[in-house]
Amino acid sequence: TAAVGAAAAVERAAGNLEQLTREADEIDALLSAPEPDADGIDCVPVVYDAVTEFRQASPGAEIAADLPDRLVVRGDTHLGSAVRGLIDNAIVHNPSESPYVGVTVTGLGPRWAAIRVADDGPRIAETERAVLTGDAESTRTRHGSGLGLWLVKWVAERSGGELSFGESDRGGNVVQIRLPRG
Repeated sequence: TAAVGAAAAVERAAGNLEQLTREADEIDALLSAPEPDADGIDCVPVVYDAVTEFRQASPGAEIAADLPDRLVVRGDTHLGSAVRGLIDNAIVHNPSESPYVGVTVTGLGPRWAAIRVADDGPRIAETERAVLTGDAESTRTRHGSGLGLWLVKWVAERSGGELSFGESDRGGNVVQIRLPRG
C-alpha cells in the first residue's frame, strides 16, 4: 500500500540522516583533534579490528584481509573510522547478497604504506571520485553523496597522505589510503 511505501521511505531517510550525523560528528572530532604524532601508530591492529567488526556485523559478506604483522604509519585513532567507513561503503553500496571486500595493508618502499579496500560492487561515480581527488570542483550539482569519503580523504591528508581510486580485479572499486610510514 501507499502507506507502507511512505513509511519505508521515511525509515530510509531517517537512516540516511542518522548516518550523516555520525559522519559529521566524526569530522568535527577530526578537525578539532591535535595533529597526528609523527612517530605514528601501528595500523595493522586498527585494520584488523575493523575487519573483525564487519565480519561479525555482516556475515553474508566475504571479507578477506591480507595484513603484515606490523606496519607503523603516521596517523591517529581517526584512521579506524576511515577504514570502517570504506568497508561499510563496500558492503552497503553493493546490491549482491554476498558482497566481496578485500582489505590489504602493504609497505610501498621505505617511506610510504597503503591501506587498500577492494570490492566487487558498482563503481563509485566518476564525478564523485573527481571531486574527492581535486580533479573537479564541488558545485551545487556535483558534490558527492555523503560525508564518508570526505572523512577518509581528510584523515589521509591530515596525516600527510592521500586518497586514490582505482578499479579492482573483480570490476569494482579499489580505494587506497596512502600514508607516510612512521
